[in-house]
Amino acid sequence: MVEAAIQRSPDPEAYRRERETQVPLQRPATPGEVADAALFFASSESSYITGAVLPVDGGYTAF
Repeated sequence: MVEAAIQRSPDPEAYRRERETQVPLQRPATPGEVADAALFFASSESSYITGAVLPVDGGYTAF
């Protein structure tokens, strides 16, 4: 979805750079990073976790 929005903008590279500056890690997440979080919640490692939200956003919500 994000990539589609970037490509629809008048200047995709400028829009990409602008979006990246809004994230403390200065880059978008990789699909693997998002998948790792989902796999953690699907694993037995998270068996005692209930009702938690894990933002996989490069620190965006920490601002």
